[in-house]
Amino acid sequence: MDIATLTQILEIAFTKKVSDIHFEVNNPPIFRARGHLIRSKLSTLTKTDTEFIASTVMAQSNRKIPEDRISVIPLRSCGITCEELSRCARYGD
Repeated sequence: MDIATLTQILEIAFTKKVSDIHFEVNNPPIFRARGHLIRSKLSTLTKTDTEFIASTVMAQSNRKIPEDRISVIPLRSCGITCEELSRCARYGD
């Protein structure tokens, strides 16, 4: 995964006005819209993809994922807002 792909996922989310995006290994991104989970038709995410997403989000706030938590950290617990997430995807920070 790269910033362009993450940006594409975020653009879909903003266009569809979803409240959450779920990133999980062996599943495509899943969007929550009006309380319903909607499985996207995008590619299935790999462990490397989800690590890239989490690292990109954390880097936006100058944070690092603890090595012992890299495979289990929920993005929501990072304290990153949707606005911050979209900014990091747009600018590659």
